Amino acid sequence: MGNQQENETLAKMAYVIGFFLGDGGLYRQLDRDAYRIHFTKMDIECLEAVMHVLGRKTIRKHGSSFRIEYYGKDLYEFLAFNTEFRTVVPYQYITASEHVVKELVAGLMDSDGSVTHTESEGYDRWQLSFTNTERKLMEAMQHFLRKSGVDAGKITTVANPGHRMVMHIRPNLKQFAERGFYFRNLRKMQRLNDYMQKVHASETLYAAPSLG
Repeated sequence: MGNQQENETLAKMAYVIGFFLGDGGLYRQLDRDAYRIHFTKMDIECLEAVMHVLGRKTIRKHGSSFRIEYYGKDLYEFLAFNTEFRTVVPYQYITASEHVVKELVAGLMDSDGSVTHTESEGYDRWQLSFTNTERKLMEAMQHFLRKSGVDAGKITTVANPGHRMVMHIRPNLKQFAERGFYFRNLRKMQRLNDYMQKVHASETLYAAPSLG
């Protein structure tokens, strides 16, 4: 695959790769030369966004979530190679267009991002956060947000005894919305709109672009 073709494919796959880095998985069965790629989420609209790019599949129940699966060596190797088995964002996105970066960030945020709201003694606290165990992913997210003028916050590390270290950043939620970032996860997008309306009296209805 030539560089131009590869970049075009990565642009088309931006949401898929972002979502795959958090809620995707790879499985290879050596004795049967079988390659499987899966995406798992409780929010079907995220799986719909993946299928918009990769093609429709049967959505199956998987515990308390839903799952779609794809098979094939080409897709397996494309995702495995470009993400180094779900540990890095492909370097080509560093110079990608604004639209492509926002789709990538949406995929990352739909999988490992959150918008939380807590009330205590009459005080409302809203917080946007992104969590992962891979420092390179955290640094990439910081880069994409800062490049667009969003205060991405510092990386903080939380000890998780018996497990890998977990890292967090807490970007500025208002700037995230106003700079045009979004979720395709409807629950998270609704919380973002609730925050903008209740805290900043915004009359704008923020939404993800149509899948086309």
